Amino acid sequence: MHKDTKRKKCTKTFAMIERKDDSMEAKKQKKSSKNKENKGIILIALLMSIKVLIIIVAITMNLLTGDNGVLKKKKQMKTAKKKLKKWKKMR
Repeated sequence: MHKDTKRKKCTKTFAMIERKDDSMEAKKQKKSSKNKENKGIILIALLMSIKVLIIIVAITMNLLTGDNGVLKKKKQMKTAKKKLKKWKKMR
């Protein structure tokens, strides 16, 4: 009788272990599918961030080098200062 109870306990224990293994595998599969979804979302967010940065760089470059850009205004101010100095010397 003693051996029978041990066998029953062992089979119950093995059954519990198998159930745990099955549930762990199911959790891993769910987790891996969530990771794939998250990777896709992260990739899309990264691409959108890169597009926004490219737009910001393009706007900045236009502000610096455009027809009415900062660099041209600086050059105009430099020439205006030179002309003003010459004009002041002449007086």
